[in-house]
Amino acid sequence: MSEMSRKKVSRMMQMDKKNEEQQQKTRNLLKPFSKLFEEPPKVPKHSENDLEIKLTRELPKYNPKLLHYNKRELSCMKEEMQELLNQGKIRESSSKFMCTPLIIPKKGTDEYRMVINYKPLNVITKRDNYPLNNLEQFIRHLGGARVFTTLLIKDAYQLLRIKKGDEHKTAFKTPFGVYEYMVIPLGLTNAPAHFQRCINKALLPFLGVFIIVYLDTILIYSSSKKEHQKHVREILRRLREADLYLDQEKCCFFQNKVKFLGHLISEKGMEVDPERIQAIIDWPVPDTFKKLRSFLGFVNYSRQFVPNLSKLSRPLYDLLKKDAKYEWTDRQQQAFMQIKQAFENSSILRHHDRTKETRLETDVFDHAIGAVVSQKQDDGIYHPVVFHSASLTGQQRTWPTWEKEAYAIITALRKWPHLLSDLDKPFHILTNHEDLISRIRTDARLKMNRWTSELDCYIFDSYCRPKRDNRHHFSKSSSNRS
Repeated sequence: MSEMSRKKVSRMMQMDKKNEEQQQKTRNLLKPFSKLFEEPPKVPKHSENDLEIKLTRELPKYNPKLLHYNKRELSCMKEEMQELLNQGKIRESSSKFMCTPLIIPKKGTDEYRMVINYKPLNVITKRDNYPLNNLEQFIRHLGGARVFTTLLIKDAYQLLRIKKGDEHKTAFKTPFGVYEYMVIPLGLTNAPAHFQRCINKALLPFLGVFIIVYLDTILIYSSSKKEHQKHVREILRRLREADLYLDQEKCCFFQNKVKFLGHLISEKGMEVDPERIQAIIDWPVPDTFKKLRSFLGFVNYSRQFVPNLSKLSRPLYDLLKKDAKYEWTDRQQQAFMQIKQAFENSSILRHHDRTKETRLETDVFDHAIGAVVSQKQDDGIYHPVVFHSASLTGQQRTWPTWEKEAYAIITALRKWPHLLSDLDKPFHILTNHEDLISRIRTDARLKMNRWTSELDCYIFDSYCRPKRDNRHHFSKSSSNRS
């Protein structure tokens, strides 16, 4: 492999040096695909994957005032623009519609980068409703996987062109002139959906079979190294055919455990990336609404790992209520620290296995509900597969406790149909109220009729949790499905 040294492949594999045999197999596997790890072409050719910028109305004249930039920001802008010009990714423009660049810090460095504020264009752009891939839907297929590879597509958006004739819509105004993009820039409202469609089209036969794809990040999973070789080879072939390129420094091959979108994935299950947990633990007390929203957004991304996060977060969300004053009291501080501790002690979520005994449990509080799906593992213990929690509305808080518990069950069924509707045996619902399922079925209210219809889509048994005298109250209530 002329473009990749042994040292680089070893780094990409991130494996023990003793595993020279596996490293050699990987080098041999990658040889025919060396083009994937070259520098991408300066400007890709036009293709059927070009992005068309459809507007809700005619492009207006828009010539905003330039922002003020300091000397360092101007230097950063000029340097980046020159590089884009040299690559042919931008060109001079005479468009009557211009947006303005922002200079923002690069994450984890003291350097800056230029991004264009395309808000004026985005508000008049027809929205592409193509969905980004649902990770929860695909992650359920990881059960039985033992070998993993992660790939990162390099310069993902800039591997695709703007449709010919639409380039002027991307124009931006700088102190050095007006320019427009030839390739897809960051900041366009439809860029993520468009790229997801393109990558899905290239890899569609394998989605949910042995790969998970989210925008420019790909996870390949297999039950054995031999099978994994076939899987990796097939995906690399498809990427090469699609004229895509990979960031060799950020690809990891044949791993027992990999980082994937803020998670650590292994044969055992999935857990929060320790770096993400440390970021939560080190998070300073938010002293503004904006900083509080940022913290809550960060922790909510990994909410499935923490039981009853909605309950823990309640005091913080109270600060975000309309007309609320930002007063950080002992109540908020306690909630803040409890959330940190909850993530520090967060569970490893086991991979879903349709053959294992499955249990659904719920928790009910004054202002929130919680649920967990767990499965009985080889050690005879039920381990969590996923957690969920949600706040109750004002009206829902007035419901009696049994009704809140019923709602928690229905919410869980709506959240996890992919986990609970495709099992080899009935799953178990554990309740705090005896005959809760029968009570739902016999209640004549329209809401309960709807809930009964939803229950009838599943095959399950319900059990009442043991009372304090340790008697096990059993009330079997299977659905009508057979």
